[in-house]
Amino acid sequence: MDYIKAGEKNGTYHGPEQRKYKRIKNGFTLRFRIRPQDTKEKPGGWDIVLLQNLSASGLLFTSDKAIEMGSFLDFSLNSPMSKDPINGIGKIIRVEKRGQKPVLYYLAVFFTQIDEKDREAINNAAESSGRRSAGRMKKLRR
Repeated sequence: MDYIKAGEKNGTYHGPEQRKYKRIKNGFTLRFRIRPQDTKEKPGGWDIVLLQNLSASGLLFTSDKAIEMGSFLDFSLNSPMSKDPINGIGKIIRVEKRGQKPVLYYLAVFFTQIDEKDREAINNAAESSGRRSAGRMKKLRR
């Protein structure tokens, strides 16, 4: 399992901001399941977690389960931003192990497949004023 421990030399970035999109910090519900590497294999069941943050390019969530770096997952994001869930496929690009007991994994996901309308709506909500912007996303998705 490849992971970066929080606070390690390579685990925390202290330089200038390099993100393309702004983040929405939230507690939205995320459903996800790991996509099998073998296309003949059946996908596993869905897990439900809370998001730490969301942007037009990806998301961050915590889990008590370690997921291998580079794994792909199906996701379904439920939030007050819209009546319909935002569905897509993402790739695990960072795994940080934090804590001893209980151990938590911070998992960063890059969207590899998401509807452009959903990506734009997430970005517009993050760009608009303050954290109250999430409610505006519902109107933007119509």
